[in-house]
Amino acid sequence: MDEPTEQDLARWAKWENLRTRESEAVTDEEREALAIEREELTTESMKEVMQQDMAQEPRWLWLSFRDVDTNTNLGVAIVEGGGVVEAALNARLRGCNPGGEVLPYPLDPDRVPAEEYRNRLLSGEELEAAGLVEASA
Repeated sequence: MDEPTEQDLARWAKWENLRTRESEAVTDEEREALAIEREELTTESMKEVMQQDMAQEPRWLWLSFRDVDTNTNLGVAIVEGGGVVEAALNARLRGCNPGGEVLPYPLDPDRVPAEEYRNRLLSGEELEAAGLVEASA
């Protein structure tokens, strides 16, 4: 994807600092205060990333979703956005974001599939049938 901006690096430094303090917290009061700080940082980070994404020219992204607990593939959504956060939000608004971990791949404009395969959750079988991935052996 794109190179990190100074804003990205500053945000990542805040997260690293918070994770360090969370690992060192020993009392319930410390953990509660850090949980509030985590929530505030999450909200701030999401706003910053959305602003960055929306400033970018929209492009089609292949979003692969995975359940981290079971390591199960939840499907693929091909949606438009300036970046992964905007694309994942667009997928959620269209009902094709099942949650879990998302791995984005920007698509070359000449490799964007037909409209019938966009803006919905696709299974592995549908991806194979559409010729978007090779059939597994």
